Amino acid sequence: MKTKKILSIIFLSVFTFSMTSCKKHSDDNTVTPKTTTCPIAYINDDQGDSTVYVYDAQNKLTAFQAFDNTGKKSFEITYAYSSGDITSAGLNGVNPTHIVLNSDGTAKYATSYVSSIGYVEFDTVFYTYDSKGYNIRSITKKTNMSSPRQHSYDTTWNTYTNGNLTYTKTNDAAGTKTASTTAYTTLESKFLYNQNFTSNVYGKASKNLPASNTLSISGPFSYTSTTNLTYQLNASGYITSITSSSGNSTSIYYYHYNCK
Repeated sequence: MKTKKILSIIFLSVFTFSMTSCKKHSDDNTVTPKTTTCPIAYINDDQGDSTVYVYDAQNKLTAFQAFDNTGKKSFEITYAYSSGDITSAGLNGVNPTHIVLNSDGTAKYATSYVSSIGYVEFDTVFYTYDSKGYNIRSITKKTNMSSPRQHSYDTTWNTYTNGNLTYTKTNDAAGTKTASTTAYTTLESKFLYNQNFTSNVYGKASKNLPASNTLSISGPFSYTSTTNLTYQLNASGYITSITSSSGNSTSIYYYHYNCK
């Protein structure tokens, strides 16, 4: 249950920072944030867990750090930017991800290592966009680094309706099928968001705030879950809290900004 709580606040942290939209510099491919009035500073939940955002002198996100209710750091992702790519890594630099950008600043492909005791996997994700800039498909090539090396492929398709990502379907090599359906509020997001650490890197963002998401998994293990979201906004249109409800569980996340 604690792990689920940590993952939830990380998801909402990632979701929120992505609303502070980044754009490509005019003379190279380095990703730099747009100037924002109030960049996110930290999020805390109703159980005392929190996520803190760390920026450099140019207001680029360099890390977000998750802490439990005792103040112990439970998770961290760091980011490094250079011309034409972004590198992120987990706590203590584990499982780094390297994103190579197209000339328009979107992800062309991303590589990462996934490791556990006795097992190492190298993943490469290739992204496809439509003429409007939406990410409509991604293919993940998974390479088991054991000898002999083995390859498998997962494919994800995205469907957009009225400018919002409403349906995602994934078929993996193991035969598991995952479907995610999202309904939206009429609230237009103050910032663009894409449920990633920075907006627009993985394609054009949805324009509205989501109201609910239903996740269905079929295969060796079947699972269905619906999450409902409600929002409180301040006078400037920034989210001050999100209430997330799923089944008998409800969590509240409070948002704090460093207005400049």
